[in-house]
Amino acid sequence: MKKEKKVSDEIEHLKDFKHEIVEELPIGVVRLDQEGRVVYVNPKLNEILGIKGGKKSKAFGRKVTEMPNIVQTGAVKTLKKLLLGEPFKNLVTPYTSLEGKKINLSACGVPLLDKKDKINGALLFVEDVTEKKKAEEKIRSLKDFNQEIVEKLPLGVVRLDREGVIIYENPKMSEILGVKKGDNPKAIGKKITELPNAVQTGHVRILKDLISGKPFKNIITPYLSLEGKETILSAFGVPLFKEDGTPNGALLLVEDVSDQKKMEAELLRRNKELLALNIISKVTTQSLDLEECLKNTLDRVLEIMEGDYGGVYVFDDCKFELNLVVKKNLGFNSIKIRLKLGEGICGQIAKTGDPRLIQEMKRKRKNPALEIKEEKLRSFMGVPLKSKNEVLGVLFVAFKKTKSLGQKELDLLTNIGNQIGIATDNVRLYQESENWVSHLDTVRKITNRLSKINNVRTIACSIAEEIKKVIDFDNCRVFLLDESGQNLIPVAFGSKVKEYKGETEELLRMKVGEGITGWVAEIGIGKIINDVERHPKVRHISGTPCINESMMAVPMIYEGKVRGVVTLSKLGLNQFNYSHLGLLNILANEAIVAVENARLFEDLKRAYSKLKTTQDQLIQSEKLNALGEMAGGVAHDFNNVLGAILGRAQLLKMGASDPDVKKGLSLIEQAAVDGAETVRRIQEFTRVKTEESFVEVKIHEIVKQSIEMTRHKWKDQAQEKGIVVEIETDFGKPETVVAGNPSELRETFTNIILNALDAMPQGGRIKISSKRKGSSVLLSFSDTGRGISEKVKRKVFDPFFTTKGPKGTGLGLSVAYGIIIRHGGRIYLDTEEGRGTTFFIQIPIKKLSPSVYIKEAFIPSPKKARVLIIDDEPAIVDLLKEILELHHQEVATAASGKKGIEKFEKEGFDIVFTDLSMPEMSGWEVVRAIKELDPYTVMVMITGWGTQLDSKKLEEEGVDLIVAKPFEVRKVIETVSTASELQKKKLREINPSKVSV
Repeated sequence: MKKEKKVSDEIEHLKDFKHEIVEELPIGVVRLDQEGRVVYVNPKLNEILGIKGGKKSKAFGRKVTEMPNIVQTGAVKTLKKLLLGEPFKNLVTPYTSLEGKKINLSACGVPLLDKKDKINGALLFVEDVTEKKKAEEKIRSLKDFNQEIVEKLPLGVVRLDREGVIIYENPKMSEILGVKKGDNPKAIGKKITELPNAVQTGHVRILKDLISGKPFKNIITPYLSLEGKETILSAFGVPLFKEDGTPNGALLLVEDVSDQKKMEAELLRRNKELLALNIISKVTTQSLDLEECLKNTLDRVLEIMEGDYGGVYVFDDCKFELNLVVKKNLGFNSIKIRLKLGEGICGQIAKTGDPRLIQEMKRKRKNPALEIKEEKLRSFMGVPLKSKNEVLGVLFVAFKKTKSLGQKELDLLTNIGNQIGIATDNVRLYQESENWVSHLDTVRKITNRLSKINNVRTIACSIAEEIKKVIDFDNCRVFLLDESGQNLIPVAFGSKVKEYKGETEELLRMKVGEGITGWVAEIGIGKIINDVERHPKVRHISGTPCINESMMAVPMIYEGKVRGVVTLSKLGLNQFNYSHLGLLNILANEAIVAVENARLFEDLKRAYSKLKTTQDQLIQSEKLNALGEMAGGVAHDFNNVLGAILGRAQLLKMGASDPDVKKGLSLIEQAAVDGAETVRRIQEFTRVKTEESFVEVKIHEIVKQSIEMTRHKWKDQAQEKGIVVEIETDFGKPETVVAGNPSELRETFTNIILNALDAMPQGGRIKISSKRKGSSVLLSFSDTGRGISEKVKRKVFDPFFTTKGPKGTGLGLSVAYGIIIRHGGRIYLDTEEGRGTTFFIQIPIKKLSPSVYIKEAFIPSPKKARVLIIDDEPAIVDLLKEILELHHQEVATAASGKKGIEKFEKEGFDIVFTDLSMPEMSGWEVVRAIKELDPYTVMVMITGWGTQLDSKKLEEEGVDLIVAKPFEVRKVIETVSTASELQKKKLREINPSKVSV
C-alpha cells in the first residue's frame, strides 16, 4: 500500500508540474473534450482574447464549432476534422477581442488519444500575429516595388531561400526557361540543387556553395528549355545574409548567351576543323606504314574531338571482315578485334557507308550490338574511311560522359575519315606495288628453281612448297590431266593440318567437270570459293568431315589448253582475295611450263631408254643370230657325228656280255648324250620363233614348282654344309594366268634360283614376288648374295659367258633370255656389288585354251612295216638300218633324195625316213614329192637342226614325225611304232573295212 501511495503522489506531482508549464506558456492553449467543448484555457489565451482580472472565459463548456467568431472565420470544418483526428497548423484567422480590438490569430490543432488510441479531445495552440502581419504587409509593399523593377530587368532573376528552394523567378527567367506566358513558373518551391539541369551540368557543388554564402560569376552552362530548345546560359550568383551575418538565401542573375556562344563556337569549330585537317594531312603523308600512320592520326583525332576512346577498323584483303588496326585507351578485352560486315555499329557503318552519331548509349545485356564493352561509354561517333567512294574501314570516337554532339561534329569527323581513307588507300597501293615487285621476283626465282627439276611429281611437290612462300594456306593439291584429257590425277597433295590428313590419290581422283576442281578444269578460269561447303559445285568425299574452309582453284594452261589445276585450301571462311588469285594464276602458269618441260624430258628419257634397250636387244639378237647361224651348221654336223656314235654304242651295248665292255660303251653313250645336250642348248637360245603353241599357264604355280625342283639344292645340300637359305614368296591375288610354255618357264625360273644360290655360298635369303604392271605380270627374284659388277652385268646374257669356272656352261641365262623373248616378255636385272641381285621378268598376260596334259602312253613293239631310209650320211643310214632290222622291220636305203624317190615309185613304202640337209635335193623336197605319190605314207624327218625347226612349217610341208640327231635306239623304235599307228589312222579314215587290226 505504501508503494502504491508513493506512485500516486509522484503522478500527482508530475501533473502539477505539467500544469505549471502550460500556465506559463507564451502562447494560448485550449483543451477540448471529445465533443469539442472547451474544458481548459490558459492565462495567455485569456490575455489574447481580452479577458482581464482573472475572469473566467465564457467559452468554458461550449462547443468550439458553435462559437460565433469561429463560424464567421470559416474554421468550423477544420476544427471538426481536428476532433476526428486530423491535426492542422498555421491557420491564420481575423478575430475581434472583448475590447473590440481587431487582431490576427494563428492557430495549430493537435488531437489527443487515450490509452486505447481513441480520440479523447484536442489541444489548440493560439498566437497573436497581428504585428507580424503588419510587418509582412510593409515588406510586401517593398517587395512589390522591387518586384516591379526586377520583373522588367532584361536578365533572369531567381530568388533562393536559405535551403536553396526557389521562391521567385522573374518573367525573363521564365522566358529563358521556356515557360509560356500566363503559365505558372515550374521551378517555384523546388530545390535548385535537385533540378535535372543542375545535376546534368555538374553545378550542384557551386550552387551549394552559393547558398552557404560563396558567390560565383560568369558560369557558362548548356540548358535544354521546356520547349526542347538548346540554349547556353551565363549565370552570376549573389548570396544574401541576415543582420547577424548568417546566410539567408541567394539571388541568381541569368543571361541567355546562346547566340554569342554559338558564334564563338562556330568560329572555334572552323578553326579547329582547319587545324585538324591540316595536322592530319601532314600526319598521313609522313609515313607509308599503315599502322604507324593510323596510330598518329588517331592520337590527333582524339585530341581534336576531345574523345576518351578511339579506334580504326580496316577491311581485310577479302573485304569480308574488319580488323582493328589501332585503338586508344581500350584494353584487348574491351573491344572486338575482328568484326564481320554488318556486325556491331562499326560493321553497320562499313556496310552502309553512312556515319553514325549516338548521343546517349543504351546498353542491353542480351543484345551486345556494340563492339566496345567499356561500361563507362556514353556517347559515340563513327564514320567510314572512304577513297574513291569505296569504304576501306571505320574510324570511331567514344566519350565517357554524355557529349553534346551534332551534325557539325559528325561532318568534321567525316572529313577526317575521308582524309584517312585516302591515306589508307595510298599506303595500300604502295604496299601492293611493293608486294607485287616482291612476288614477281619470287615468281622469277621459283621459275628458275622449277626449270632445273626434270621430274613431274617432284615439280608438283615443289609447287606447293614455293607457293607457301607467298600465299598462306593449309592444304595444296596439284592435279594433272591424263592422256585422255578427261580425268584429273592428283600428283601432289597432303597436309599436316589434321582436317586434311588421310587424303589418297584414289579419293582425290576425279573427272573433268566433277567438283570445284573439275569445274575449274572445265571452264579454264580461276575461282575463289569463300565457303566451300555451301558451294553448289562442291564434291563431298564420303567419310570426310564438313568443315568451314575457303578455297582457290586455278587452271594450269599451256599452249591455250588446260593441262591441270592447282588448288589451295585454308580453314575458315573468306580467307583469299583477288590479289591471291592473280598471283596463283601466274605461279600456276609458270609451273605448268616446268611440268611440260619435265614431261618432255621424261618422254625423251623414256624414248632414249627404250632406244637403248632396243639397241641392246638388237645387238643381243644379232649376236645370237650370228651365233645361231654358225651354231646351226656346226650343230648339224655334230649331231650327225654324235648320232652315229650314240646309236652304235647303244647297239654294241645291247649285244655285249663283257662287263668291262659294257662299262666302256656306257661311258661312250653318256659322253654322246652330254654332247647332244650341249648342242641342244646351243640351238635352244638361238631359236627366236616359238616351236609349240602356247597354253594358259598359272605363273605362280610354275614358280612354286621351280622352288620344289631346287629344294634339294637350297635346303638339303645347304643343311649338309651347315648353312641356312630361306626362300620367301609374295604373290598377288588372284593367280595370274599367262600364255606360255610351262617347261620353258620352269627352266628359266629354275636357272635364276640356282644362280642365286651360287651367289650365296654362306647362305642368305631369296625373295620371289609378283605384281600386276599394266597388262603384264612382273616377277622379281631377289637374293642377298655378292651382287654383280657393272662389267659382268653387261655380259650376263651372253652365251658361254660364266663366272662359275669349269662347272658352268654359260648357257643358263642365255637360254632364259631366249625363252622370255619368245614369250613376248622382258628380262633384266638390278644389282650392286655386295648388296645382292634382283632379276625382273615381265610377261604379257594373255588367255588361251587351257593346257591339256596327256599322260605318256605305253608304246608297244612296232609291227613289221616296209621302211625307206634316205640320207647322204652312210654312218647314219647303216645305223638306222641295223636298228630297224633288229626290230623286225623290212628296210631299204637310198643315198640321195632323187634315188629315194625313184625307189619309192618302184616299190612303195609304209614309212619313209629322210634327212633334212642333203645335196641336190633337200628333205623338204623329198617329203613333198612322196606325199604327191602317196599322201598316206608316214614321213619321218631326220635332222641335226633339232628344235630350230618350226612345227608349223613341218605340218605345212607334210612332215608327220621328227627324229632329232643324235638319236637313241629307243627313240627310233618309238617313232616307228607311232608311225605305224598313224598310218592305220589315216587308212581307217578312208576305208575302215580294209584296215586290219
